Amino acid sequence: MVTYQQPQQQQIVPHHLPEASQGYQEENDLEIVLAKTHPKIAKEDDDVTKLLKEIEEVLLKQKKESLLYEIICSEPIHPSVPKKDIPYKFEIPKIEPFKGKEDPKEHLIKFKYSSYLIANDDSLMLCIFPMTLVGQAMDWYNNLPEYSIKSYSQLENLFLQYFRINIKDKTSITYLT
Repeated sequence: MVTYQQPQQQQIVPHHLPEASQGYQEENDLEIVLAKTHPKIAKEDDDVTKLLKEIEEVLLKQKKESLLYEIICSEPIHPSVPKKDIPYKFEIPKIEPFKGKEDPKEHLIKFKYSSYLIANDDSLMLCIFPMTLVGQAMDWYNNLPEYSIKSYSQLENLFLQYFRINIKDKTSITYLT
């Protein structure tokens, strides 16, 4: 009986790499050899890798912000309102969330002052305002008819109208006398 033996594969090793004579089994070994023998190439490769990671992070952040915008800026807001990206590194106004029991006028004033960077942008004001609502107030917002809001001033008016019972009366002493 004759048995056939496969010839052993000869490992091809580049001769110009000093440590390559030891052989390499994995891609990582080649990277180590390249890093030791050609540090400039390795540094450029690291720089490219870092740059690609930074680009990936920015794209991921934009995707998340875009998704956030779609989630927040959709239901009651009419499609005719232009969609704009939330400014990079924009922070939600740091005001006490409106629960539905506070004075709605005071909340609107605080919201406008804390949102001064976007105050002239109707579509962004529409988008950011719901982030300041919780509880009963958020329920009110979520129950607005779909596509019923066409401007921030309309949203303000509906907000004041719905929560008008909580508006503090500013009666002066002279009025009482």
